[in-house]
Amino acid sequence: MGGGSSRCWLMFVRDALLVHWETDEGFRHQCLTNRANRTSARSSKYTDGSATFMKTKVILSKSLDHEAILAETFKYTHTLKENKERFAYQRSQDHYESYTQRLEAMAQQSQQSGKDTSSDGSAASVVNPDGVWH
Repeated sequence: MGGGSSRCWLMFVRDALLVHWETDEGFRHQCLTNRANRTSARSSKYTDGSATFMKTKVILSKSLDHEAILAETFKYTHTLKENKERFAYQRSQDHYESYTQRLEAMAQQSQQSGKDTSSDGSAASVVNPDGVWH
């Protein structure tokens, strides 16, 4: 196959996409939204391929031998494959650190309230870590 037939095929696809762009408002809106999200400084970069976040959470839970909380799954999917302690992007690290600080503050408030002592007298956290996530 020569280079000419590849270009012909690509032009056909490009022309079909242009028609779709001009006639389908939903498609155009989704394309513009995706473009804005990709260029946004606020964009968070997911590094775990095509698996959904929740599917990854299930797989991670099995490997951890406990139900993975959202923060564990977020950290797993936003860190480098070769170094799971290093986030792929600073914004992801900032978001994770903000969450862990909020979680710690809520746990301290909960313990100070004195309402969460267990039967042996030790403090037990009643803070739902997934409820703090946002």
